[in-house]
This record gives sequence, structure tokens and C-alpha cells, in this order.
Amino acid sequence: MEQLKYVNILTEMRPMVYGPEPKREVLFSGVYKGRKFVILNLGTHPTAYIELKETELKMSDSYDDYDLSCHCGFTFLGKATWDEDDKTTYIGWDYSHFGDYSGYHQITKLYGGHEKRWTTGEIFEQVVKCIDEFEQAEWVDVSEPHFVLKVQKGETNE
Repeated sequence: MEQLKYVNILTEMRPMVYGPEPKREVLFSGVYKGRKFVILNLGTHPTAYIELKETELKMSDSYDDYDLSCHCGFTFLGKATWDEDDKTTYIGWDYSHFGDYSGYHQITKLYGGHEKRWTTGEIFEQVVKCIDEFEQAEWVDVSEPHFVLKVQKGETNE
């Protein structure tokens, strides 16, 4: 976790503990490359959020228009629901997809115990990767007046 030395830590890193009951617990938060981030434990599964800048919000207010790497795609764009004093707009994703462990599985035993149990450290590594991509990304005009933020992967030979 080399990136930790570049983070202004707002809350200390705590372990992700899965359970069957919903909750909202901040596992880790900070600022990396000028962007706030928050990793939450929702009880049954973790989620991650990174700050959107005003210039990005002026281009699009739909998380579908942000074509960057995060676990199974963005599923949230809005104000912090975990802290009423935080007026930051975040884009986020969750770890509650096929193949991910859920606290509900403690009750149902759906998939035989083979699901991925994400650690706070692993989620932080994905947060860093996503923020790094935001730094490289450009808005691409896909059809007037629609734009998508994406990392240019380079030219392809077709």
C-alpha cells in the first residue's frame, strides 16, 4: 500500500466485517490527489466513493457517463448519505455483485462460501486506481450534446 504515504488520512483504516444487519460505518476516508474518498461498511457489503469536481458535474450528472475502472461499474452519484454535514458530491460503487460475499450469505449460504470477501485495503487500492484514472481521463463527445468521461486507451489497429 505504497499509496498511503500520499493520502491525507481523515479517518483511520478499519477492517471490513460482514454481517446480516444493515449499518453505515466509515472504514477509511481521506484525500488522495486532491479528491476526497470514503470507504463504507453497509453491514452486508462494502462501498466506495470518490469526490467529483464541479467541472465534472457540469458535464454530466449521471454516473453512467463516467467510463472508468471500478468494481462492476458506478452505482451512485450524489451527496454523502453517511454524513449530513458533508456537502461534497461523490460518485461510488458497491461490492454486492455476483461473486462478492454478502452478509446475507451468513443466513442463506447461497454460493457455498466461495464469494470474494473484500478487505478495506483491497478497496482502497481500487479507489486509488479510479482516482488515478480520473486524473488521466478526458471528456469525449459521443453525440451532441452528450459527453462521456473516459481514459483514452490509445489507438487500435483494426
